[in-house]
Amino acid sequence: MRLATYFVPAAAGDKDKGELAISTFAGGGGGIAPNLQRWISQFDAAGRKAVVKKGKAGANEYYVADISGTYQKSVGPPILRKTEPAPGYRMLGVIVVLPSEEVYFLKLTGPDATVKAQAEVLRKSFGGKSEGEEDFEL
Repeated sequence: MRLATYFVPAAAGDKDKGELAISTFAGGGGGIAPNLQRWISQFDAAGRKAVVKKGKAGANEYYVADISGTYQKSVGPPILRKTEPAPGYRMLGVIVVLPSEEVYFLKLTGPDATVKAQAEVLRKSFGGKSEGEEDFEL
């Protein structure tokens, strides 16, 4: 269930604004690795870069997928599953797992510079820090 959607102002030189979607799903939403893989697959394989990290924020575990390249951006109603290529895009997809096993998904998507400008702010929003994060293999 999508809890909130926020629009992020475009960075200087970017045409499009960014979007931050925050969601949660009963039962964990299908698992950590499948969700990370799904986010990665939303970018064309050619020229795609993807790095996944795992970290701790207090008692919470989190996973961050930093993906860039040509994003298959949704257009129109989600039920139609239509996309259009958006080159030069980036996504920071975050999965936060609470000790109660509640799982929250934060997905910041937009032009590379716009997402880059918000990367540390996004991490701070859930108590994450890039220092101390470890590589996570899918």
